[in-house]
Amino acid sequence: MTNPVSDNQISITQKAKIEWWSDIRYSIHRQMVRLVLTGTGYLVFALLIGSFLIQMMERVGRGTVYLTWEPGNFFLSILENPNIEWMHTLFLLYLLSAACCLIASIFTILFIKHRLTAWLSRWMANVPLIGPTMECLAAAELCQTVYQCVSSGQPYPAALEQASVTIGNPSISHWADHASKQLDQGQAFSDILGTSPLRVPPLAVLSGVFLQEKTPEQTVALWESATEESHLLAQSRFARANVFLSNMIILVSAFIAAYALYSSSSFLLLALEGLT
Repeated sequence: MTNPVSDNQISITQKAKIEWWSDIRYSIHRQMVRLVLTGTGYLVFALLIGSFLIQMMERVGRGTVYLTWEPGNFFLSILENPNIEWMHTLFLLYLLSAACCLIASIFTILFIKHRLTAWLSRWMANVPLIGPTMECLAAAELCQTVYQCVSSGQPYPAALEQASVTIGNPSISHWADHASKQLDQGQAFSDILGTSPLRVPPLAVLSGVFLQEKTPEQTVALWESATEESHLLAQSRFARANVFLSNMIILVSAFIAAYALYSSSSFLLLALEGLT
């Protein structure tokens, strides 16, 4: 393993950019966790309130009988027992949905905080909106680490080895460690960069750019540009995900509560009709 990246050959401007990029990633991670917790709270609260209403109506209806009167018949002739089994099924469905929301939120938060295994991380990367945002953050962290290393004069094998230590995403960390060993064996950097599991535009462009030999100054400038573009892309993707998920969670929560209220009210109206 190499030692941590030295700051001796990095200018003050570069250090400021590195700190700024790190703050961007930290802010996005924190906001994503807050979005997941808030959304889970809304959904679980709506599901629990809905299940409570349905359970109360089920208790009222269980064992209840009422008489109906047919026009032209002087006596109350029909004794009915309302069917409430669908309410019990709906009650269990609401509770099961609340449990699924909690489990999904736990896995999502663990994914955001890089607490899952490499296999689970690759699987969670397919989650819409969350996965692409995390992919951009991993690409931004990879580009920043390589940028720091090449700015300090370190070769690519050392840069990728350092990335395998500093990157939080276990899937990307495993790839960086493997790529570092491939570079030591003499494989071309452009070919290895093309095998990255990250499919974001800045890295895709770099894999083609490095087919030609670059000067150290050009290399540093390219990695700086890729790092900045990756962070901007991560911010853009999170902004879209935040707007869509926030609105969708509110709408779904309102629908869940409204459907439970409608189901409870329908049975209540049925029971009141039997009293008239």
